[in-house]
Amino acid sequence: KTLRFRLRTPSGEEAGEAADPTLVEAPFAAYSLPSLAAGFTEWKVAYYGGTGLITDYGFDDYLSELGNTTVAPRIDAAIAKIDATLTSINTEANTTSLQDLLTNDLPVIQQLTEDFQALIVLMRVDLSSTIGVILTVTDADGD
Repeated sequence: KTLRFRLRTPSGEEAGEAADPTLVEAPFAAYSLPSLAAGFTEWKVAYYGGTGLITDYGFDDYLSELGNTTVAPRIDAAIAKIDATLTSINTEANTTSLQDLLTNDLPVIQQLTEDFQALIVLMRVDLSSTIGVILTVTDADGD
């Protein structure tokens, strides 16, 4: 959902059209950026098993138990890259909403989209393969 509806659709990448800032998740409340960041925090909670100093057992711990030293650092790097981009966006004085970014700084959204896509591939392919599960994903599942 994050990649397709929060980034690709408003940026025009989903339909191969021009960016349309009216298609952001919360256009009237200007809450699209915080919503995107909150969704990403949930990704991190799922992967790390929590946030901050208190964490439970997460996928990172499981990879460590398996003795895998290649997948976890790549996922950590992908998460750090998205974190850095979101932090940068939130600290820019001229950025008040995702609509502003789509209008004034589309390359940032395109880079963020690429970063999320890289993380999704790491999670769906590399992580699932390493831990021995098969993920099947379809758009016709009714969600």
